[in-house]
Order: sequence, then structure tokens, then C-alpha cells
Amino acid sequence: MLPKRFEWGMAPTLRQARLGDYDSILENLSLAFADEGPDLPRFDLLYPDAIRRDAACMTDWLVAEIDGNVVAGIQIQGQPLLIAATIRLKTAGLGQVFCLPEFRRQGLMSSLLNMAIRKMEADAYQLCFLSGDRQRYWNYGWELAGSARRLRLSSRRIGSQPVRAFVSGEERIPEPSQGAGFGESPKRWLGEENSLGKMLAAHEGLPTRALRELQSFAPVLSRFGVAVWTMEEAGCFAYIALQEGRLAEYGGDPQPFQHLLAYLLEKAELRVDIPPHEASGLLEGILLSYAAYIELVPSNNIRLFSLAGLLGAYRPLLEKRSRFFPWDLVLKLEDGGERIRLKGAQILAADSTPGLAELSLSRQAWTRLLFGPCLPDDLPSEWDDHPFIRQALPLPIHWPLLSHI
Repeated sequence: MLPKRFEWGMAPTLRQARLGDYDSILENLSLAFADEGPDLPRFDLLYPDAIRRDAACMTDWLVAEIDGNVVAGIQIQGQPLLIAATIRLKTAGLGQVFCLPEFRRQGLMSSLLNMAIRKMEADAYQLCFLSGDRQRYWNYGWELAGSARRLRLSSRRIGSQPVRAFVSGEERIPEPSQGAGFGESPKRWLGEENSLGKMLAAHEGLPTRALRELQSFAPVLSRFGVAVWTMEEAGCFAYIALQEGRLAEYGGDPQPFQHLLAYLLEKAELRVDIPPHEASGLLEGILLSYAAYIELVPSNNIRLFSLAGLLGAYRPLLEKRSRFFPWDLVLKLEDGGERIRLKGAQILAADSTPGLAELSLSRQAWTRLLFGPCLPDDLPSEWDDHPFIRQALPLPIHWPLLSHI
């Protein structure tokens, strides 16, 4: 039986959005979030890369329609990631989750979330990220997991030795700075197209990053409140994007990057989240040298869809970690029934091979076990020292700030 509010011809229709829904979605997003303040910027200004008046964008949306009106919606935005230079992940961000106040507590959002999960499963996504209340989304399979190093940066730098960093396991040392001068002055990017190619090339030098095309670069860097600074020095280039006192994105050659960072830190104290050690590169090493405080924070709410799909993507790392002490065990995802055999980095069918240890966990527990920062509370004690747990995990993950929606 339909809830009382949906009687008299008001049964909801759940569907993919159409281009004609754009204005209704944009208006009702603002109405749904009005409690956060009447001066909240328009959502198309907050996320010009993700909210656009075109048919392709509308295919990212799932909506609930009642009597011809879009009263609730949710957006799935695909954002592939590169982790530690070798691991390519098909991931999505889930955002713009809204429901008009008069239609809340009627099951609309539960239905849309379950519909979104089915759609992402059908599209073979490996992970989905979202920012939000853990208690709200935990029941749908999301869990706070992963770990980023959150740095509070100061204008002082630790030590005078060259900054060291690891890229794909190989130690590299950036060229030392040539004195305190900055060469050419830093410049504020004002949307000039001739800088986009340089910024994209700088971004592509990072071992861990969102994978973007040139056409999406300007809209992402044009999000509300984002200020982009660039610097060229002796044929080298770097850029830093700031948002609300944080380094939201950066890239480029070490020397101009260090000079640009020092210039900005003379103006204000800044914060930044950087990936785990083995997923970091030269620029993260420079950032660490300016860190006055370091803490570990979860990457975000993460939902995995398939153990086989995820571990297959991390195969380059599993091959490295199982080189000398390979493991052979069965892994089971309790909700969904997936059951695989992991032999070193090989993913095999979980047959009836006798004598193999089997680890069975919920989706949320698997997410925390695979990505850390700590073991799930319901991990059986006999697994605490298993080679797979101690050698293979945690897997590095990082969700860049300008990938959030």
C-alpha cells in the first residue's frame, strides 16, 4: 500500500532524468538544501563540470517524479582514478542527493539509492565514493575507509636537504631550489585557454590523480570558490588550485611548484590531503617538508561492488606484494554471495579445493579491511596475522578533492 501522501493519483515514478528535467532539478536542489542557508550558491556554479544543461549530463541523474514534478533525485558521476601510477579504477561519485521536504520519510531516497546501486553494478563500477553521514549510508553498503594524510602547511620548511619521494617504488630527488628567488612572478589563472594544456600536462605527471580530458579541465577548475595560481620558471611549469583554505589540486615540476607553494604560504596557512606513501610522488614530498601538523583521516565513504573486479584492478600491486610469500585463500562477500579464490595475484573460481582458508565478511567490513586505516571489528581473531592481511593490505586509495560532487 502506498503511503498516505502518495494517494489520490500521486504514485511516484522512478526513472532516468531527461533534458527537460534540468530546470526542475536545479530549482528543487536549492529548495531541498534551503535549510543550509538562503545564500547557498546555485549548484550549477558549485559544480559546473557535473551539472550542465545537456542530455549527456542528464543521463547521470535518477529522479522521482510525482504528478509531473521532480521531487527527489540523485546523481552518479563517473570519475576514473589512477592510483600509484599503475592502478586504474573505474569509480563514481554519488552526489546531489535531494528530496523536497514535504516528500521526505516516504521511502523515495531509499528507492533511488537502491536504483543507483543497481545501475552502478550494471555499469561495472569498482568503487563509489560519497561525502555524507556514515550512519545514513552505511545500511546501503558504504563505509568510511581509506586514509589520507592531512597536512597543515606553514611557511617554514623542515630541513635543508633535498626532498625525497617514491614514484612506483623508485626513489627520485627533485632538483634543489636555486636560492630564495621566484623567477617569474606567480599568476592568477583567469580562464585563459592557453594555460589549460600546460595544467593538464602538469596534472598528468602525478602518480595518483583523477583521469580527465582537456575539455573537462576548465569546468573543474572553475568551480565556485576555486582560485588557481600558476608559475613558469626556466621552461618549467606548476599550478595550485585553492578552495576554502585547502590545496584542492596541484601539479607540475618540483622547482616552480615549491616556489609557488612558498609564495602562497606567505599569504595564508593552508591545508591539503595527500595520498598514502606508495601512491605519492615528488610534489607530495615537498608538501610534507612544509607540514607543521600531520593527521590521518578517512578517504571518504566508499562502496565496493565486486571483490573480483576490485582486486583485479589492483593486480599490479598484489603481484608485487605476493612475490616472495604468495597466499592462497577463498574470499566471500556475504551480501551478494560472491565467492572467489585469490592465489597470489590470480583471481580464480572458488572451487572445492580442500584445505584453503576462507574469509567471509560483510561489504562494509571488506571495504575497511581492504583500504584501512584499521581492521574491521568483526574480523575473526585467527586472521589477524594471516599473510594476506599483513602483506597485501591496506590497498592505497585517494579521492581528490575536485572529484567530489
